[in-house]
Amino acid sequence: MSEEANTNFNVNGYIFETKTEFDRANKEFQVCKIIRQKLEFAAPEKILMIYNKLIEEKLLETPVGLEFLMEIRNHLIATQTIPKDKIYDIPVPSKVDKLETAKTENIDEIVDNKKRKNQISKEEKVYRGRFITALVIIFALIGVIIAMFYISNSSENITILNYKEQIINQYEQWEADLNEREQVIREYEEKYGIE
Repeated sequence: MSEEANTNFNVNGYIFETKTEFDRANKEFQVCKIIRQKLEFAAPEKILMIYNKLIEEKLLETPVGLEFLMEIRNHLIATQTIPKDKIYDIPVPSKVDKLETAKTENIDEIVDNKKRKNQISKEEKVYRGRFITALVIIFALIGVIIAMFYISNSSENITILNYKEQIINQYEQWEADLNEREQVIREYEEKYGIE
């Protein structure tokens, strides 16, 4: 191992191979310091209770934590006020167990990721269906609007788009009709001599 690795992953004289192991050992080292301070003047029964709880809950598993547990165990045995059968032995986690646990966690993670992808794809299908429906409705409405413009431009009825032309044409038609009637009346008056 290089010198840099020794300084980067070193906790209390133990060198760790990975940053994850180093981080865990460092956390355990900090926890051990706090527990050591609290247990400094505690009664042996309280120390025993905390020691057994640490073992039951497997809170300390790195060499740093196991060394601390051994210190507490030796202290409890040295006090001779607590029977040895009440002091738990320290279980040592094997690397094989950790690898199996890691593999199991990786498999569970892969299964969870696949479930999430399937769930996302179901959600995507729902939204894709809604999107296609919305597109069809939009194009249908655009078609209706185009048809309305075509009808309004080609019809003879007065609409907001052609009202000026229609009104002018209508007045011109009335004027032409009036002029024509007036002409007929004048011809009738001349023919019969009416003034």
